Amino acid sequence: MLQMSKTSGFNIRTLEGLAGQIYKKTYKNKCILNDEWTYFFYGAECRFDNVKTGQAVEFIYNQPPEFGYLDGYFFYNYMLTTERFNELGDWFKSYLNVWEAIDILSEIEILTKVSTSTNARNVIAL
Repeated sequence: MLQMSKTSGFNIRTLEGLAGQIYKKTYKNKCILNDEWTYFFYGAECRFDNVKTGQAVEFIYNQPPEFGYLDGYFFYNYMLTTERFNELGDWFKSYLNVWEAIDILSEIEILTKVSTSTNARNVIAL
């Protein structure tokens, strides 16, 4: 997001000017960040795809300036598309099990579960 804000001119703290970034000319709703990454916005989320490795990173962007908000499904998909975490993703077997793990880790205060007026789903702050 920091790299995008610098090249696109939106304010990283307030997201002012981001709407122009989201709706600028794109190819099939995807923008090119650099030689390795494409991205696209949808709803309150943004997904980055590594064109070389297939790694997918998704996050909720509408809580500036904290872009570390991540839901269980996004985290599960990240594990499945990141070679060094494939085995862990396989161990969870389902994104629903990741959500359960988030609940447990937030209860013992290892992760912080976030609930805001715009996000009522099972979200963690890293």
